[in-house]
Amino acid sequence: AHLIAPISYTIAQSVHEFYPSAKEKMRVIPCGIAKDLFSPNDGSLSEPSSTGIDPEELKPYILTASTLEPRKNLSRLLESFSALKRDSGLPHRLVIVGREGWAKNLRPLIRQLGLEDSDVTFTGFVSDRELVRLYRGASVYVSIPIYEGFGLTPLEAMACGTPVVASAIPVFGEVLDGAALLAKPENRSAVKHAIHRVLTDERLRTTLVARGRAQASKFRWEDSARRMLSLLTSSDRPDVESLGK
Repeated sequence: AHLIAPISYTIAQSVHEFYPSAKEKMRVIPCGIAKDLFSPNDGSLSEPSSTGIDPEELKPYILTASTLEPRKNLSRLLESFSALKRDSGLPHRLVIVGREGWAKNLRPLIRQLGLEDSDVTFTGFVSDRELVRLYRGASVYVSIPIYEGFGLTPLEAMACGTPVVASAIPVFGEVLDGAALLAKPENRSAVKHAIHRVLTDERLRTTLVARGRAQASKFRWEDSARRMLSLLTSSDRPDVESLGK
């Protein structure tokens, strides 16, 4: 490769650890979010839902969105949610958005944890516009994967004005930069406590919403495209002669 464009400095560091010679080829170009779509409620999505999913009927709810696979740590989230319901008696349900990946079926675990069907809702895959509705209606967005390369969904939720609880993993420290409440993803009690704090501490919620919107505004696809174009047309690139061929 003449150029390697990691989507985060965390990933760039990982690449460098495995391939030290790649260091001079790397230029980090972060991902972005669609600023015209992911935003606080402004009436732009007032038309009826195309899928029949009504966030108002789901409220109050905790939201997570991802492909259903082990890396996303959904089993630990369900355990934390079950403990939260048992110990705090909060009325919230957990809404899980995303298509089935290579995870084992989570429904047996839901039954094992003593959760009712009304406690957990699987929506399956939804469009971006439906996802915006769900972001806007959620009391808190939770993303506690074991590993990520960037972190689009927490930023999208922040852009929609929703407070975020996320994994204390290096890339989230980089991308979310103090705008989310972080918890160790392997620690069920830490995740439970973080969610409970966001749901019950109004001052914290207000702070996270403000910080989240400011942080999400730093990541735009237009900026990502400009950075790539600038890299391809400037001298700040590895092999100037060969890169464009």
